Amino acid sequence: MGGWDDGDFVSPALLELVRPAFGLSSLDAFEGFQAGGFTPKTGEYSFRLVLGEFLSLLALASCTFDARLNRRGLIKMTVSQTLLRAQAYDYAVFSETVLPLDGHATGVTNEQPISFTVPSDDLEIAGKAVNNTVTFTFRPEQARVELVAGNFERPLVTRSVESFKDFDEATIGVLDPSSRRAIDLQLVRTAIDYVAPAAIEDQTRAHFDLIEFGAGRLVGGDPGAIAIFTAAGLNGLDMRIRYRFINSVRTVLAHLEGQVALFETADFYIIRDRETAFGFEKSHASFPDITPMLSPHSVR
Repeated sequence: MGGWDDGDFVSPALLELVRPAFGLSSLDAFEGFQAGGFTPKTGEYSFRLVLGEFLSLLALASCTFDARLNRRGLIKMTVSQTLLRAQAYDYAVFSETVLPLDGHATGVTNEQPISFTVPSDDLEIAGKAVNNTVTFTFRPEQARVELVAGNFERPLVTRSVESFKDFDEATIGVLDPSSRRAIDLQLVRTAIDYVAPAAIEDQTRAHFDLIEFGAGRLVGGDPGAIAIFTAAGLNGLDMRIRYRFINSVRTVLAHLEGQVALFETADFYIIRDRETAFGFEKSHASFPDITPMLSPHSVR
């Protein structure tokens, strides 16, 4: 597959800010996630997110932590002068997104971005109350981030950045850049929307507890009802999505834009556009062979 010009995604001026701050590159050069982060011990650091970007961050976080199991975790925020990188991890799922700030962060330089973590449930509670641009003010000596939006104010307790599981090879496995497959975003969304209603949760039969892309189609269901979506644009796409991840993948796909690609490690699929990545654990089961059902039957 051919390379994509970075100019298709962001302006050259923004690229000069993105690269030194976060090490982002084109999808062709994507080789995994950066670990680490610097947390200052003193000072005051402030930045703003417009409401739409803040809600996008919350939507991605909600896809990462399994609400059915009442799971919550930490969100690591890394801030440069003009960008926020937010990362989240919950065993079988992880996510990362880079969002533009509203204006410039104060107290932060591009040469030394700062990192801190906040509990996802505290951020979600705040998200239900805000309806305006959100200002974050981080005071490391108090281990607090004050969140202000209009008349709404809420202090969030920060956690040590060392307690956060970074997205490195020890966490997600070694990413093979050659595994990249271009995704027709609208086609994949349409296919999942068509097949997902037939999918079932079946913890005793793993081969039905999924939907599966392969051989130019998406299939899902059980012995009583099977849905099949076939399109030439799905040729070359092989991916098995466990039932528990279907709705999260649908939500994430709705937030992606432009060129989208699928990457793999030994245990994870990673769906990514230029600013956002979402990884989820592979299913090593396979949907039963449906070829006999698609073959014409002779009539005697």
